[in-house]
Amino acid sequence: MLGACTLRVNGSPLPIQLIQSITNSYGGLRGSYGITYFITAQLPYDLEGPSTAVEIEDSLGKRNTLTLKLKPAVPEFKDDLPTGPSYPPALLRRTGEELIVRLSGLGQTTIPAPWGDVATIPIEPAAPIEAFVGGKKAKILSVELSTTEVGIFNVHMQIPEIARDLHTVSIRAGGTLIATGFVTVVE
Repeated sequence: MLGACTLRVNGSPLPIQLIQSITNSYGGLRGSYGITYFITAQLPYDLEGPSTAVEIEDSLGKRNTLTLKLKPAVPEFKDDLPTGPSYPPALLRRTGEELIVRLSGLGQTTIPAPWGDVATIPIEPAAPIEAFVGGKKAKILSVELSTTEVGIFNVHMQIPEIARDLHTVSIRAGGTLIATGFVTVVE
């Protein structure tokens, strides 16, 4: 069984998703069934050259390297995104603008947090925090416990120079990568 894994390009972790698929080789109820695993990852837009090396590390620390051929692509950006109950409004940001990610579970803090109450002074997580948009490192502006919600951290980051497109937003806290959502970068 495939456990957790990490993919890196140029030392930076990539936002990934593990997908498990059960396949029937022969059809029918008596066919041969197998499990296939797929790993999808969003590569940074600023990769150059005819190819790049992707390092894969599994949950046991075993590493392997793949060489991927790179082909220039221009993402198609649609301004007329669907809306309605099944399509929430897209989170839109421009390069250089601030994005705030709110999450819990970042571990110990640099000073004790108030038990069952909101922070009244700036309280930061003890673990190092990094942010990524589309696999590209984003500048952290601040990371502090919320003054309005108990146990919630506000991670303020700046959208890096990156192509107009829908990008995965990820936070790495103390070495653990957390995919937190998506942002559409415009202009």
